[in-house]
Amino acid sequence: MSSEYEIILYDIPSTLEEVTSSPNVWRTKLLLNYKKLSYKTIWVHFDDLEATCKSIGAAPTSKKPDGSDSYTFPVISVKLTPDSTPIVVSDSPKIASFIEEKFPDPERPLFPEGSRALQAALRSYLVTHVFFALVPVLMEPYIATLVKPDYYASTRQIWFKVPLDQFIPKGDAEEEEWKKVEQGFDGVAAFLDENADGFSGAEADEKRLSVLGGQPSYVELELVAFMYSMKRLGFQKGWERLKDRNEGRWPKIMERYKEYLPVH
Repeated sequence: MSSEYEIILYDIPSTLEEVTSSPNVWRTKLLLNYKKLSYKTIWVHFDDLEATCKSIGAAPTSKKPDGSDSYTFPVISVKLTPDSTPIVVSDSPKIASFIEEKFPDPERPLFPEGSRALQAALRSYLVTHVFFALVPVLMEPYIATLVKPDYYASTRQIWFKVPLDQFIPKGDAEEEEWKKVEQGFDGVAAFLDENADGFSGAEADEKRLSVLGGQPSYVELELVAFMYSMKRLGFQKGWERLKDRNEGRWPKIMERYKEYLPVH
């Protein structure tokens, strides 16, 4: 691929040092960093997000409770050559597939041959049992990082049909939500444990740190994005609950991808 390509990533500004605070955008930035692709970021506040998506031709990613289109970031706009028409792609998994197709790199594949079905199965589990479990407990610290938190809070209150202070768990309810998160990570650990079958000792421990037994993959980037969100959203107590769980493998997996974590 020519170095004359241009990738623009649309993101939401925050008060964090790295600027981005969305786990959804983190996974796209991680994959761009992993593929060693240069890109520039356009920062858009939540109250301008829908209008911006429509103006650049980004597809909606879901439906709102009232049935109207919902637009979310990340979104990328890509010019494969200086004179080409920009290609706009919405939604993290679709962005990953697009980048893999248009920017193939045998040394840095997101979907090594024969791994798509396995990655899709694990990703479905991750979204259902990890990401959805994290949403209630990370909602409050996430809102606190936004430059314009009031707009996001008001729109989500309409979505959830209850005041946010009722959606965000406290006390015993928060403890129950964290148990769901822990159970979700236990399930991921059980997936990874299958790679250690037939191995022992340090070799078995190493196999348990990767979906594909050592080869990086897109679904692992998603897992790292979820874990990184816990650490960077000011929710250290949540990370403290998980970092020693499942033989302490989660910090080790984070360490494998640390060079791709810097964002801009």
